[in-house]
Amino acid sequence: MSNHFSGDGNLGSEPQVRVFDSTDNQPPRAVLRLNVNYDSRIRNRTTGEFEDRGGFWANTDLFTNADHAHHLKTLFQEGMRVHVEGRLEQQSWKDKDTGEDRSRFVIIARSVSINTTRVEAVSLRPSANKQGQHSSSHATPNDASVAKNRPVPARSDDGEWDNPQDADEIPF
Repeated sequence: MSNHFSGDGNLGSEPQVRVFDSTDNQPPRAVLRLNVNYDSRIRNRTTGEFEDRGGFWANTDLFTNADHAHHLKTLFQEGMRVHVEGRLEQQSWKDKDTGEDRSRFVIIARSVSINTTRVEAVSLRPSANKQGQHSSSHATPNDASVAKNRPVPARSDDGEWDNPQDADEIPF
């Protein structure tokens, strides 16, 4: 059974990166964790303003290589509006203190993009072309630095991160 998640929300805290040990001469693997408040914004027909009709908080994990995760951490900032595509996954574990069964839902992201509705400024750095000259016409999404805008209250989950493929229990 497969599922698909697509949602818009605000980052509730600064992103976190966890790098896992590499094996078999592979580059280090990492997860970029985003704490996102996925909302349900509806336009009021009378006023034309958007109203929040509820939503939910969910940790959103993007697995990538370590360099890319660290770069994305510098781009994504608390309060930023993002669009996430991925899948919803339920994680289960035994609580270390009480021994009780615990579970939660997490979004495993395939892609995370910046929603430009709250972007104040973007600056692009020039990239080198084949002759070694700089050209500003070859900017990529990774070249953007985005100004911080209205933050939303942060919510954090305590606990240590484990590699989900190797973990017997997930402590969060």
